[in-house]
Amino acid sequence: MDLTRLASLFFLLSFACYLIWMALLVFFNSHAPSSEKNRFSNSFPYEFYRQRPPRWRFLLYGLVFLSTLFLLLGTSLYFSTFHSLYAYGELIVFGLASILMAIGNVLPLSSYRSHLLTNLSSFLLLSLGAILFAFQRLVPGAMTFPSEILVPIAVLVGIVGFSGFFALFQKRLLSWAKLDRTEENGATYYVKPKVNLLALYEWIYFFAFELVALLLFFNIAFAG
Repeated sequence: MDLTRLASLFFLLSFACYLIWMALLVFFNSHAPSSEKNRFSNSFPYEFYRQRPPRWRFLLYGLVFLSTLFLLLGTSLYFSTFHSLYAYGELIVFGLASILMAIGNVLPLSSYRSHLLTNLSSFLLLSLGAILFAFQRLVPGAMTFPSEILVPIAVLVGIVGFSGFFALFQKRLLSWAKLDRTEENGATYYVKPKVNLLALYEWIYFFAFELVALLLFFNIAFAG
C-alpha cells in the first residue's frame, strides 16, 4: 500500500473515531438527569466528560486521542508525498493544530488561560492549513503534479479555511465569559447564556478539522 492510500485510511479512521465520540456524547447526555444535561451551544466538551463514570470518561478521552493520532499520521504521510517545503509547512501547521485541539478539548476552564491559548491557536492553525492547501496547486514547486489535488476539493477546503479564519474576528467571541442575569422570586442569579460562542466554536472547529480530513480522503480516492 502506497503512502497516500495509507494516509486516506488514517483520515477515514480519524473521522470514524470522531463519529463514535459524538454519538457517545449525545447518548450519555440524553440519558443524564435534567440537572446534568449539557447543550452544544453553551457547554464545552470537557463539561460533557466530567459527569461520566471513570471508565466512560477514559473511553471518551481515548477516542479524542485516537482521532488526533490518526489525523497526525494521515497528514504526515499525505503531505510528505509532495516532497516540497510548502507541503512540509502544511504538515507542521496541521500537526500542531490537531495536537492543540486535542489538548484544548479536555482542558477545563479552571485553567482558562491554557484553555484559551490552545483552542484559539488550534482554530487559527487549522484555518491557515486549509487556506494553504487551497492554494497549493497555484504555488510553483509546491507539488509535482497539480492533478494530485482536485479543484473542487481545494475549493471546499479553502471555504472551510477562510470561514474559520474570518469567524475568529467575531466580536461576540470577546465576551465568551459573560453570564446572563436572571431574577427569580426576588433573587438575582447569573446563568449560562443560551449561546457561548467559544464553546460553540470548539465543537464547530473540531468538526471542521474532521471535515477537512474527510475531504482529503475523497481527494486521494478520486485523484488516484
